[in-house]
Amino acid sequence: MHTTGRDVGDRKRALEELRVSEERFRALIERAPIAIGLGRKAVTVYANPKYLEMYGFESVDEVRGRSIGEQFAPSCRAEIEEQARQRAEGWPVPSEYEAIGQRKDGSMFPVHVATTIVQLADGPCTAGFLTDITQRKRAEEALRESEARYRTLVDASPDAITMTDLQGTLILSNPQNARLYGYDDPQAMQGISVFDLVASEDRQRAMKDAQKTLDAGGVTSIEYMLLRKDGSRFPAGVSTSLLRDAGGTPAAVIGITRDISKRKQAEEALRVSEERYRRIVDTANEGIWSVDWKLRTTFVNDAFARMLGFAPEEMLGAPAETFTFPEDREEFRKHMSTRRKGISEQYERRFRRKDGRECWCLVSGAPILDSDGRFAGSFGMLTDVTERRHLEEQLRQSQKMEAVGRLAGGVAHDFNNLLTVILGYSDVLLQGLEPGPLHEAMQEVRRAGERA
Repeated sequence: MHTTGRDVGDRKRALEELRVSEERFRALIERAPIAIGLGRKAVTVYANPKYLEMYGFESVDEVRGRSIGEQFAPSCRAEIEEQARQRAEGWPVPSEYEAIGQRKDGSMFPVHVATTIVQLADGPCTAGFLTDITQRKRAEEALRESEARYRTLVDASPDAITMTDLQGTLILSNPQNARLYGYDDPQAMQGISVFDLVASEDRQRAMKDAQKTLDAGGVTSIEYMLLRKDGSRFPAGVSTSLLRDAGGTPAAVIGITRDISKRKQAEEALRVSEERYRRIVDTANEGIWSVDWKLRTTFVNDAFARMLGFAPEEMLGAPAETFTFPEDREEFRKHMSTRRKGISEQYERRFRRKDGRECWCLVSGAPILDSDGRFAGSFGMLTDVTERRHLEEQLRQSQKMEAVGRLAGGVAHDFNNLLTVILGYSDVLLQGLEPGPLHEAMQEVRRAGERA
C-alpha cells in the first residue's frame, strides 16, 4: 500500500509538471512572432494568433477540426494531407517545404512550412511553423528578372565580357567573348585560365595586373597581345573590376575585352602618314609656322627657323610678336584680326631675326578652326624674299640714276646750244668794237662761255 501510494504521488507530480510545461509551451506559442499550428492525423487542433492573422481567421474555433489541407491551395492540398498522415505514422517525409497557402477569403500566398513532432499530455501531435514568404518570393522573382535582364545585356553586348574566379579561371563568357577567341560555344571556355589566352611576352605583366585588380579593385584599358583558339594573335584593351559578395569579400573578377586591331592599324597608318608629311615639312624650302589662339608658336619647321636664325626648339612656345619689329606690330595685329574672322590672305611682311636683322617673307596665312568653327590659331607658309627685295631696291636706285643721267644730258645739250649762240654773237660784237672797256668786257663774256 505504501508503495502504491508513492507511485500515485509520482504520477500526479509528473502530470502537474507536464501541465505546467504545456502551459509554458502554450504561452510561448501564443506570443510567438510566427504562425504556429498543431495537428493530429492531418486535422488542425490549435492555431496561434499569428496563424489566425496570416489566414484571416478571427478565432481558433474557425480552424479547429478542419483538415490541414484546407489551408493550402487545391493544387497541393492532397499531397500535404498525405504527408501529414505519413508523418504522424512515423514515415520519413520532408520536415520543411514550400507551398501555396489559401486564406479564408480565398486569396493565395506562398508559405514556408517547417514541421516537428511534439509530445503533449493527450498524446503526440505535429507542430507546423509557417512563414509568409511573399516578400521573399517577390525579391527572388525580382532578382531572377534582374539577372535575366542583365544576362540579356551581357549576351547582347558588343564587348567581350567575362567572369573569372580570383585565380583567373573562367566562370562565365558571353557570346562576343567566345567569338573573339574563336570559340563557337561560350560554355566551351569555362575552366580556361585567362593567362593562357595572353601571349607569352605579356603574360607576366598580365599576372601583375591581376594582382593589382585584387589589391586596388580594378584596372582600366590595359593593352595586351592575346591568343585565339587557332593560335593567331590580336591586340586588345582589357579593363577589370573586382566583384565582392554581400559581406564585402572579393568573390570574382569581371573583365571587358575589346579587340583594338583596327585602332592599331589606324594608328600605324596615321604614324606612317605623319612621318611622310613630317619629311615633306622638314625638307621643304618654304617656312612653315603655326600659332595657337593666343598666338604662341606651336610648330615651326627647320626652314623657317633657319630664316630667322633660331633653332626650332627656341621658337616653340614663344609669342609671335617676338619675331616682329616693334614698329611693325600694329600691322601684324591687323593681319591676325583678319585671321580671327576666318579669312586667309597673302602678303609680304618683315620679321626680326635673332641677330636683329630683317627677313622679308611672302606670307600665305590661313586660320585654324576647331570642330565648332571657332578660331584656334593660324597657319602660315613663308617664302624668304629678302634677297629679291634687296635686288628690287638696287634696281629702283639704278633706274633713278639713269633717269637723272638722261635729264642731265638733255639739259647739257640745250645749254650747249645756248652757249654756241652766245659765243657766236660775242665774236661778232668783238669784231665791231674798238679796244677799250667795252671790248674788254665782251672778251670776258666770251671767256666765260668757253669755260662753260
